[in-house]
Amino acid sequence: MAGLAEFKALLAQDAAFAEEARKCKSFDDLVAFAGARGFTFTDEEVETLTDLAAKELSKAAGGVNALVSAARGALIPST
Repeated sequence: MAGLAEFKALLAQDAAFAEEARKCKSFDDLVAFAGARGFTFTDEEVETLTDLAAKELSKAAGGVNALVSAARGALIPST
């Protein structure tokens, strides 16, 4: 089973895959996207990403959209 490290590596290597992932509207959508492609994140990995997103949210305004953007930013490199 591939986990978070492998998912992040594929995002960094495959621009088309990263672009598809960027279309996710929520963190849950992103986790579902990954799961549908054979990636499984542990509870600890999800918690770490959520913590990173919460830290970013505390720096910015924008509510849920900022949280989703921060979570995606933790995974998906910007182009």
